[in-house]
Amino acid sequence: MPNTGKPSRGCYLCRTRRVKCDLTRPSCLRCAKYETPCPGYRQELDLRFQNENMASIRQRKQKTWPKTPDSSHSIPPSTDSPPGPSSWTPYSPKSQVPFPLLKAIPDSQHVHSVPLLLDYFSATAVDGTRFFGYHDFLPSLFTEAPESPCLALSTNMFARAHFFNQSKNTINYKESARLYGDTLKSIREALCSSSERQHDASITAVWILGNYEILVGSPEKHHIPAPDAWHTHSQGLVSLLRLRGSGQFSTRRGRNIFWITHGYVLKGCLVANVEGPPESHSWLDTLSSDLQEADMLPFLVGRYTVEVCSLIPRILRTICGSSVENACVAAHSLLEEANAFENIIQGHPYTFPARRSDPSSQHLWNVYRSARAKLHHYVLLLLNFVETCPHQDHKPPLILQQRQTSVAIVRAMVQEILDNVPYTLRQALVTTSMASTQSSQNLCWAHALQLVLPLTFASLLATAFPRQRHAAKGELECLGRPFNAHHALKGYLRPVKLPAEADWKPEHILQYSTLT
Repeated sequence: MPNTGKPSRGCYLCRTRRVKCDLTRPSCLRCAKYETPCPGYRQELDLRFQNENMASIRQRKQKTWPKTPDSSHSIPPSTDSPPGPSSWTPYSPKSQVPFPLLKAIPDSQHVHSVPLLLDYFSATAVDGTRFFGYHDFLPSLFTEAPESPCLALSTNMFARAHFFNQSKNTINYKESARLYGDTLKSIREALCSSSERQHDASITAVWILGNYEILVGSPEKHHIPAPDAWHTHSQGLVSLLRLRGSGQFSTRRGRNIFWITHGYVLKGCLVANVEGPPESHSWLDTLSSDLQEADMLPFLVGRYTVEVCSLIPRILRTICGSSVENACVAAHSLLEEANAFENIIQGHPYTFPARRSDPSSQHLWNVYRSARAKLHHYVLLLLNFVETCPHQDHKPPLILQQRQTSVAIVRAMVQEILDNVPYTLRQALVTTSMASTQSSQNLCWAHALQLVLPLTFASLLATAFPRQRHAAKGELECLGRPFNAHHALKGYLRPVKLPAEADWKPEHILQYSTLT
């Protein structure tokens, strides 16, 4: 790299190595490639070229300023001065000595990470107004708790994941591990403090870290499944929800924080095939006594997802941990419960408006569709297992009717997931012109994160149409590459080992190939 006589704009390490810097902010990609923390860039004021030395500065001062105060103006002698007004004029220097250039204080990473986070969890309506939905507590929370260490560090980690995803470069796990450790340490200190453990900033910081896991994923060389990290953060969120108690439901902010964090916990339980928190029923019962219109949809979706998360593990234990005869006995009650869950939302008198301009509602509906499709998929596996019993009490017409109903529900839910991909995201996927505006890119990327879970379910359910699974895989490919949602390509659902009798057999595929 030749010397041009001008200050280089590159980072310190690139200038030391005498290589060209790519000037990527907040850190240089070349430093990330070498797994070295980037020291940063020069300030704009330091880039101003001034060909000066100490001698030239001293000469300029001597020419500009007089040596004594008396020489600041010229007064002619009184004897030679003719009568009349005085002829002296004040001295005005031709040039002034510039003051020393003051170094600008560099902006902290938190200044850029907060607007980035707010952009991702909000949407812009047609009239230009910003809509946060159930995330409307974020702007006021960052205003009231700007100095919260755990909230600031977790937000910086989220922004760091975004920059690495946008740069499409390998993550510097050494530096990320150090910052991640600092974030966990600050959260642990906040939880040890009796005054901060129930603060909104603490539980929000844990929730942001959970979203960070979705963005970055786990290092492949460590072979750490993603649901383990989800489960760890979910346990922390459940503990914080227990500490906050029923008092968190007294304010709108507290309720919205509960809907967001509790929904995150339930999605993790749905992924890992485990039951939800035992307190979920009591929390929802407390909220049911004073439900507002804004709480109706998350309440019903949460109630349905809690029931599904409790029933799927029981179905799996019946299929994998018992004989066929015992499964036949337990199948009656399991099928009755699965069919009874349909009345939680389908039989509710409240009519929900389907508005595409409300991303939060669309994502809640996708959680409901994913839970319903997965439940009836396991109902079909249970029917396959029960059908092999030599002394079954079920009548074949009843099994056939239930199988037709469940297959129709699974395929209808998968199709609704595919049809409800947000319009702005689909337009970006079709045109692939994501560099038009930064706001539209952020909006599409935020939708991409919320669509990873339902599309992954749709791509893996064998009971769905092959064309539906193929379409869902295509959407995941689009989310994984242009939008860099890493989990969309890794496939973070754990495979479940089932008996051969419960598998979805080829004859079933041919039998229900035309069923819609």
